[in-house]
Amino acid sequence: MSRKRFIFHAELCIACHACEVACKTWRNPENGIKYRRIESEESGRFPDVCVQYRTVGCLHCEKPLCMKACPVNAIKKINSGSVIVNEEKCIGCRKCLNACPWNIPCFGKNGKMRKCDMCEKIIPEAMKYPCVKACPTGAFQIVIDDDL
Repeated sequence: MSRKRFIFHAELCIACHACEVACKTWRNPENGIKYRRIESEESGRFPDVCVQYRTVGCLHCEKPLCMKACPVNAIKKINSGSVIVNEEKCIGCRKCLNACPWNIPCFGKNGKMRKCDMCEKIIPEAMKYPCVKACPTGAFQIVIDDDL
């Protein structure tokens, strides 16, 4: 069985926001919802200051804490490796947000949880991963692991 996962190489990221824009363009979530975002972290002291960027979105964890925290089993990890949300089952309790160490779950106007699903739901296979395809430096990639 194959499982997909994202990998990120911070040293290659130029903070162009292409992954964020591609996700927003293809997924078209309501205003205020971002499945992927660019964050920065500053370190050092003048004049030796360093800024490092990272793309932030669901990591599709092997053992998702959000899934474990959901009282109505609205979150599941499917065979491909993606962690997906059944918005119809979601009761909007936000326990998934409290459980996620990366503060990833978003909540729409309807109060239901939303997040990256690796484009499992709406994008044809040939067009998948627009966030990865948009990255001009290869900092953000998708890897498929084959379990033996």
